[in-house]
Amino acid sequence: MARGKAYRKTEQKIEEARRSGAKELDLSEIGLTELPESLGNLTQLQTLDLSANELTALPEWLGQLKQLRSLNLSTNRLTTLPEWLGQLTQLQSLDLSRNRLTTLPEWLGRLTQLQELSLSGSRLTPTMEWLGQLTRLQSLNLEFNGLTTLPESLGQLKKLRELHLHYNGLTMLPEWLARLDELRRLDISSNPLKTFPAVLKKLKNLEALSVSQNGMTALPTWIGELSHLRKLYAIDNRLEDLPSEIGNLDNLTELHLGGEEISFCWSHVGGEHGNKLKNLPLSIGSLENLKILDLDDNPLNPELAAAYKEGLDAVKRYLRAKAEAQIKLNEAKLILIGEGEVGKSCLLGALRGDPWEPGKPTTHGIEIKPVKVTDPATGAKIKLNGWDFGGQRVYRPTHQLFFSAPAVYLVVWKPREGPQQGFVKDWIKLVKHPRAGRQDSRGRHTRRPERTPTRH
Repeated sequence: MARGKAYRKTEQKIEEARRSGAKELDLSEIGLTELPESLGNLTQLQTLDLSANELTALPEWLGQLKQLRSLNLSTNRLTTLPEWLGQLTQLQSLDLSRNRLTTLPEWLGRLTQLQELSLSGSRLTPTMEWLGQLTRLQSLNLEFNGLTTLPESLGQLKKLRELHLHYNGLTMLPEWLARLDELRRLDISSNPLKTFPAVLKKLKNLEALSVSQNGMTALPTWIGELSHLRKLYAIDNRLEDLPSEIGNLDNLTELHLGGEEISFCWSHVGGEHGNKLKNLPLSIGSLENLKILDLDDNPLNPELAAAYKEGLDAVKRYLRAKAEAQIKLNEAKLILIGEGEVGKSCLLGALRGDPWEPGKPTTHGIEIKPVKVTDPATGAKIKLNGWDFGGQRVYRPTHQLFFSAPAVYLVVWKPREGPQQGFVKDWIKLVKHPRAGRQDSRGRHTRRPERTPTRH
């Protein structure tokens, strides 16, 4: 009785489509075990959905629908495909997911107009050489197939923009995957990869990437080079830290490090799916386009956990505040002191890389000029503000007003005359005790807590 109702309901829909000349027909989820032959008369059809039925075979007369652009046969009980399917050469979208197919015929390679192909849940083998003939393919779904290696023919699909490899047995990704430089969306979640595949570094156009449930313990620093990335899913791994370079992903709008969203297609309801994150890189606070940050089921430190409870804006404020507190000002004061006409100005000019000036006049008062240097250990750029003090004794009392810590002091003298002639000890004493003997406006001695400046 149930079968009769499904069949009659299908016939009714077919008749309505015939009368209206419809180009699309949805016969999904009706419970069909066979198809009415009248369906073969709808030669105008361009889209046909037969998904979620109980079909075990396809009738030959279905090959009369030569105008079909989209055919959905997913979630049926097909074990083989009829050869006439290869005659539907106008097909641009074909969904064979979740059937009982274990092999696919080579004549599928005739469907060269295909742009979308889904073979999810078919327990396929990687020997699919015909796949390389589908050079117009833009989306390929190979989820739930138990693949331990990928068919090398896949590397010929230069126009591929979307590749789904969720829930297979992949332990690595081949280097030839880098040929797919048009890829925008890649899902490699739920594979035993353990480490982040290095080949992904070459896929510069990626916009959405899922590496969830792969047992990964770290993300590489070069992930910051995937500058087009908008969505990153990395839930249910073993991540304890994230690289600060993740803050270079200026286009990132979604970052999933916990919760239920495994990828841009799959979610996992129930259970805990976080990582082992206690902290986040402070650089994430500068991601202005970030709209979704999922940190559920992570052992966050109390401060971060409290901010996360308030929402994304609070997390960003927390990270920015911490970043501001840790800013290193790569700048220092460089003070050159010594008797007059000992070469302080010439030394400062040499440090700056200035051209030599013969007959340079002596300095009166103070001249301040920047000196740029590089830390050889870290490569960090450092700015030294060089203070060139005139050496005449008339200026010496005012010099002390500018002596402060921290600073780098250079006491300069003429080697031929020796340090005694240059009063080197007196200058060092003046640096060590810049306030000794200083008087206030009423002639009284004043004293403030002293900090010994740095001496070189």
